Order: sequence, then C-alpha cells, then structure tokens
Amino acid sequence: MAAIAPVMLLVLGGGVFGAAKAGIVNVPGVSPPKKPTASAEKPKASNPPSTKPVERAKQSPPTSPTRTKEEAPKVPEEKKVAQIWNEIPTEALATMARQYKDPELARVLVHMDTEKAAQVLGTLEPKRAAEVSRLVGRESVR
Repeated sequence: MAAIAPVMLLVLGGGVFGAAKAGIVNVPGVSPPKKPTASAEKPKASNPPSTKPVERAKQSPPTSPTRTKEEAPKVPEEKKVAQIWNEIPTEALATMARQYKDPELARVLVHMDTEKAAQVLGTLEPKRAAEVSRLVGRESVR
C-alpha cells in the first residue's frame, strides 16, 4: 500500500496539471490565456452607441412613391380639416386658402359643405377659382 501512494500522487498531480494545461482547471501560470468570448466583445456602457442602425435607415429605400413637381403632397386627414374649416368664418378661410396649393385646397374643399366651399371659391381670384373648381370636380369623381 505504501508503494501505491506515490503512484496515486503522481497520477492525481498529472491529472490536475493536464487539466490546467488544457484550460479545464484555472491554475495561474499553467493554464493558457482565455480567448475573448462574444460577451466580452460587446461595447461597454461608457462607449458611444453604435451608428449602424442609423446607417441602415439611410440605406433603406423611401417608402413613399416618387412625386412629380406638379403633384403636391396630400393634406393629412382632409375630412377632418374640412370639418374644422366648415366652422371658420369665410374671411379667415380666404386668408388660409391663399397658403395652400391648388391640389391641396381642392382635396379639402371636396369634403366641405357645398355652400361653404362655394363661399371660399368666391373669395379667390377668378383664374385660380376656376382651376380649383376643376380639381374639385376631379377629386369628387375619385
């Protein structure tokens, strides 16, 4: 039994040394340095945020269709705007209407009360009133 003790000590010592050399057991000076893991590569909180999502957003194609120069952007929620305009005095609407492009104005007027829309058209210059009336006719067909 006395001869077995040194052999067991050598086998156990050799096993620990082998495990340390393989990186299974961490023994300073014997174990190999650890390789960086995926979690170690993450940026620290003190680093500025990555700009990659912003770059992807810039590269994505535009979602709205391409517009021609003559086509004006749609007035959002024309029906709601028309409901509001129905309650505003005609003189104030005439001032507001001058700020709108003809297609935008037509899209709102088509949803307004007929009498109120006629009053607004009556405050415009004759040529512009004729053009907006024509556009209102096109919008009402849609």
